[in-house]
Amino acid sequence: MPASRPARFGRVDLLVVAAACGLSLAATLPRLTRRPVWTDEGLTVGATTQLFDTLRGTGGTMALYYAVITPIAQLSTDRFWIRLPSALFVAATVAVTYLVARRIGGRWLAATSSLVLASTWALARWGIEARGYGLAMLLVAVGWLGVVELGATDDPRRRRRGWVLLAVGGLLGPLAHGLAALQLVAQAAVLVARADRRRFVRPLLVLGLAWAVLLLVLFAYGAGEVASWIEPPTWSDLKQVYAMLVGRGGLGVAVGAVVVAGTAIAAIRVVRGAPWRAGSTDVGADGWLPLVALAWAWGQPLAVLAISLVRPYQEPRYLVSSLPGVALLLGLAVTSLRGRPLRLGATAVLMAVLLSMQPAVTNTSGEDWPSVVAVLDAQAQPGDGLVMRPLLRAPFDYAVAERGGTVALEPVSPEVPIGEPHRIYGEPDGSLRQVLLDADERTVWVVVRGLESRDEVEALRDDPELAGERQIAQIQKLRGELAVYRFRLKERA
Repeated sequence: MPASRPARFGRVDLLVVAAACGLSLAATLPRLTRRPVWTDEGLTVGATTQLFDTLRGTGGTMALYYAVITPIAQLSTDRFWIRLPSALFVAATVAVTYLVARRIGGRWLAATSSLVLASTWALARWGIEARGYGLAMLLVAVGWLGVVELGATDDPRRRRRGWVLLAVGGLLGPLAHGLAALQLVAQAAVLVARADRRRFVRPLLVLGLAWAVLLLVLFAYGAGEVASWIEPPTWSDLKQVYAMLVGRGGLGVAVGAVVVAGTAIAAIRVVRGAPWRAGSTDVGADGWLPLVALAWAWGQPLAVLAISLVRPYQEPRYLVSSLPGVALLLGLAVTSLRGRPLRLGATAVLMAVLLSMQPAVTNTSGEDWPSVVAVLDAQAQPGDGLVMRPLLRAPFDYAVAERGGTVALEPVSPEVPIGEPHRIYGEPDGSLRQVLLDADERTVWVVVRGLESRDEVEALRDDPELAGERQIAQIQKLRGELAVYRFRLKERA
């Protein structure tokens, strides 16, 4: 027998949803213009001018997001406008999470989970990027809403709606971000875990076939080559995944303890209800529904970590769509407390702790491209050359355009005119050493990112041929990961 339907959605629910969405927007909208556009966002802007080449070159990953952002970019590529859709997707995700949580545990759980989710630092950081993470998270949440609709009713109309929601989330999610595909696996597993699984099997097989065809098409177009830069997982990667899902620093440890408690509570309720047992009728708050929170929070991260042992994908921001599930677990831990004052106090403390983590990650940037442009604008001379990896040109070109396109440099490698972001710049013309040896310009400026790239440049000081031709000077190491070098031809006696 399905769980009884909760109280009708009313004014109290609307007020709480408005408060949670308002908190999400208050945490994101003021920050839309604060951080400089970084590499991935520059590639997004570039993709809007090379849409079909981008889709062919990236296996169609984020195709749906590009379809959303391209019309906006035709009107404006200002930081605010290209990031605004993601902020709206995040706020909508908070609202959908409220609906899912209300089905699982009523208004208390819904209010706590949605407010906690809106306070999460990772949402304020990665959720407002001009990338597909926010859209993917929303579609995944829609899919989970379909799951709880399917599992909590025998009403044919609501079941049809549940299948539509699950299909929309499951099939469109991977077109916003490829790893969202793993959430459909978790959703199907949750439905199959029920005693009445037979009524779900045939539609799931049809949906699974469509899902498999979609993935085959994406991989046929090269999706398997995306994110090939990720190294095999290390302990440091696991810590970063933990920080993204739970929290940073010492406060993150405290939040982690609450997540563990919520995970244990959900697991106990699932085991106690044993919804997979033949004849089980307990599919409510003490049976099947807490399994949704567990699978949403941990299904994708555990699958990604397992896959990464063979093919690394464990980039923390790729797991953003699991954040609402973690918020549900935090909500389960808080709502297990007895007494309204204790619950209210615990919710307030948890929100304050999570909100306190936001400034450190939303006010700073590892890539200060406007400062790079300012340095070159002040020191470079007309006719000087510019060399950087093709991947880095998009955010640089964006910063140049944002400044007004004043940098008087000749593009040496890649040889694409400066000032208009592209997604595809072509392959570099040989190694950095060879590019510098072949350059005709008297002075060549090199912009690098990361310690490894700086070490590569520094090693050129010991190269007899290059050191004999050019004088190498590190002009400035900027805040974060960027550095600017100048290679100038030596005067001949």
